[in-house]
Amino acid sequence: MKTLTRNTINHIFKALLALIVTLMAPLNVAAAENILQESVVADPKNALQELVVAAQKNDDQLLIAKAQFEALRGQAGEGIAPILPQLRLNVQSSQIDNSCTGCTANTAQPDSSGTSTRIEFTQTLYDPVKYRTFSATKARVEQFGYQYGMAQNSLFTRLLDQYLNILTEADKLRTIGAQRDRLSKQLKIVSTMARSGTRSRVDVAEIAANLALSQSQYEFSRITLRSFYEGLSASIKLDIKNLPPIRRDLELEELESYNTDYWTGVALEKNLGFLARKAEVKAAVEDVKISNRGHVPTFDLFATYVDRGATIDSRSVQTSQTEVGVRFNVPIYTGGRVFASIRTAKARLDEAERRLNLVRIELVTIVPSLVRQIKQGEELIKASKSALDARASIVEQTELRYRAGADDITDLLLAYERLYESERSYYTSLYSHIRNYANFYVRVGGLNEDVVARFYEIGELENYDPTKPVY
Repeated sequence: MKTLTRNTINHIFKALLALIVTLMAPLNVAAAENILQESVVADPKNALQELVVAAQKNDDQLLIAKAQFEALRGQAGEGIAPILPQLRLNVQSSQIDNSCTGCTANTAQPDSSGTSTRIEFTQTLYDPVKYRTFSATKARVEQFGYQYGMAQNSLFTRLLDQYLNILTEADKLRTIGAQRDRLSKQLKIVSTMARSGTRSRVDVAEIAANLALSQSQYEFSRITLRSFYEGLSASIKLDIKNLPPIRRDLELEELESYNTDYWTGVALEKNLGFLARKAEVKAAVEDVKISNRGHVPTFDLFATYVDRGATIDSRSVQTSQTEVGVRFNVPIYTGGRVFASIRTAKARLDEAERRLNLVRIELVTIVPSLVRQIKQGEELIKASKSALDARASIVEQTELRYRAGADDITDLLLAYERLYESERSYYTSLYSHIRNYANFYVRVGGLNEDVVARFYEIGELENYDPTKPVY
């Protein structure tokens, strides 16, 4: 076997060290870039923030995604181990007692004892399968890092959706309750007037029927609201009985641009789902390359030092052996495993590319639609707010005419009913706009701290008691 000179070995080690640094650097960068913050804040200052912090500790979907990411990141360390220098130490101690019946002093084997110390160093010089395996693992770390970020975004949007569902039902309960209380007061007034003959019994019966209907609607809404709170509490494992309403002065910032092509391009660059699928394709490409190199020869550098010490008939014997060389391995026949793995890897690559294309089609379709919905939502909110202000003004005027006797109770009740309808319509438009706003930012690259902070400010905290149930 041809041995290597000391200078040649030094050059090989320097080249290997440079290769190791080159391989490790992208892994650290990818890990740093793709791990999103586990908690946006450590000290919650409002209701939605508190929900997010609690859910990050208890949400099963998020914890599963985090565990998968951590497991893959651990595999990256395992993947690089085979291409790093390997050093093994083997120490063996033995005692040999020889006994021979009928042997003479010349033919008998003497007893002996000894210790053998073996140090073996190996370093892969060329093994494309090992290097490609590490590259594929890095790509999968990126993929699951993006998926972990997607799980955090999904958690936020789910909590926001539950929050808005609760507020929608709470608004409904509040307006129905206000209408019920007003009907109750009006029933007392009209009943008194009917007994004096200034109002008919028909008015009393009509108001009583409306009151009964309003009470029934109130009870149904109260039960629905309680079920929403219980569902939210169960999902985040935190007892929630009250959430603040939306601020009346809430104004979400307008988009910097309403150009759909611009935002589609941003989504194709920053959307976490799209980036995860791209990383999946990258890993699948590496798997195909790994499979294609199943018959490629490999080269390993090895160095072995063996030190043996023995005692034979009270005589000490010490020997040592040093061996340095290159090992050349050629896979000749693998039983068809290589060809089978090539077919499997190509099929998985095709599947990954199709998934990537599906996400691309989804983004190209949904992002422009969300941009248009946000633009329409801004206009709809302004129109709903104007309608609400107009209805409030009509109620004030109807109240004055009712007290003056110009309008009857039916006119007043109708004015209030339309006011409540306008109020519910306004908040429905607002909640829909908030949902579209959140979904839009998820699609175009995830929710960063600045965007999330805007959502944290939607709750009205004045006179808010989180311990007092609203249902």
